[in-house]
Amino acid sequence: MDKFTSRAFEASEMFLIRRGYEIIERTWKANDGEGPVGIIAKEDNAIVFVTVKSRKAKDKGFPESTATREELEAFAIDWLSSNETECVDCPVRFDVIALILVSPDRAMIRHHINAMSAGCDIDSEEE
Repeated sequence: MDKFTSRAFEASEMFLIRRGYEIIERTWKANDGEGPVGIIAKEDNAIVFVTVKSRKAKDKGFPESTATREELEAFAIDWLSSNETECVDCPVRFDVIALILVSPDRAMIRHHINAMSAGCDIDSEEE
């Protein structure tokens, strides 16, 4: 993981922690590789799978998730089966954090809560 990506994850974690989330795992590797989720957190009793997308160029707009529902669900199933005691009868959701670096020590963050819910279409092509 390069320095920029690592700092984007750190900023995303701090953002979530300030909003009351508990970070459970960062960059957990699924059985078939890394997967589309960068942070696994808990909010209240819900397990939240967070995809982090970051970009340095502010003139290109916010980066968005290109992960499909099937990829995210497969990742969640893999994690939940490996962490059976972490979640028993709890809700699961998928969030996306999009981050743009605006200066060396400042970023803008957009947090899509429950990004894969019905009627919420944030999938877009990424350059």
